[in-house]
Amino acid sequence: MDNKYEKGFTLIEMLVTVSVFTVLMTIVGAIFTQTLNLQRIAFSLQTLEENSRFSLEVMAREIRFGKLTSPSTACPGSDSLSLVHPVNGDIAYSLVDGRVVRNVNGIDAILTSTKVDVTSLNFCVTGAESGDGKQPMVTILMSMETGIKNPQRINLQTTITTRLLDVL
Repeated sequence: MDNKYEKGFTLIEMLVTVSVFTVLMTIVGAIFTQTLNLQRIAFSLQTLEENSRFSLEVMAREIRFGKLTSPSTACPGSDSLSLVHPVNGDIAYSLVDGRVVRNVNGIDAILTSTKVDVTSLNFCVTGAESGDGKQPMVTILMSMETGIKNPQRINLQTTITTRLLDVL
């Protein structure tokens, strides 16, 4: 029998091929896993951003048109804010069990999702006293986080002035 005409692979060629295939699959698997982790982080950040944007926008809209009933406080301020809105009546915002709660005429509504945890909420109020010559203004400081495996955190601050001019 002549070996020159036999077809097939040698054992060395098979071992090299399997080794190269294994290394390539390990690299592809690692890239896929990293991509999934990055996607989870991006989704967590998106959830944080959506919840913070919504809650701050609701609070800002009502603060702009309302009359503050909370006294002036220095920062970091109080963890609750109350005001009288011309349409909605008495409104209070507070932090309860990691959620931003909006109380309108005694009825509570939660502004943030259960997917996020609000770790701190502070309201710094200036110019709330009538006749103090200052424009009523509220600075909101809020910290939120989400995620169990890869927790993401965001710190926010915004300042809102009321449209009721009180500079006498």
